[in-house]
Amino acid sequence: MGLSTNGKPITPYVGSWAWEMEQRRKLGALREEATALFVHGRHAEFIERSDEAANLERRLKRDRS
Repeated sequence: MGLSTNGKPITPYVGSWAWEMEQRRKLGALREEATALFVHGRHAEFIERSDEAANLERRLKRDRS
């Protein structure tokens, strides 16, 4: 399966669904990592992971519309 210029799979149904599920899995992992960093007092890294998660979430919402 090839990728389009925006990184999403070219296949319209199964591929894009799989891509979105993978992105949501990554989002969950980023949030979990950010929480662990915060709990352990690593606030600068927490902020970085939180920003990455927020950017990914915005991109997912934008791609759905």
